Amino acid sequence: MTRATSRIEWDIPSGKIMKADTAYSLEADEVVTINCTYSPRTADLDFGFITPDNTFHFTSGSEGSIKTNIQIEDTGKYYFAVRNNTKNSVEVLGYVYY
Repeated sequence: MTRATSRIEWDIPSGKIMKADTAYSLEADEVVTINCTYSPRTADLDFGFITPDNTFHFTSGSEGSIKTNIQIEDTGKYYFAVRNNTKNSVEVLGYVYY
């Protein structure tokens, strides 16, 4: 059964990582879908998960959106996170499906 997070509506300051308040309990080999848009469209953002060992595994969006699947390697609690690599604040909207 696919589950969705509550809607992501984040304003992320320049150079910051925003992390979800709640961890997702994920199983090894589970596939998670990230489906988000962001503004401005030219922003350089990294989308991914902070692992149980506090490592940030990420991929990048392009042209103001990202829709990608990520396969989880190890069972554990993961936090969805977005890193803003631009000089301006960025708005991110969307969902994570798991």
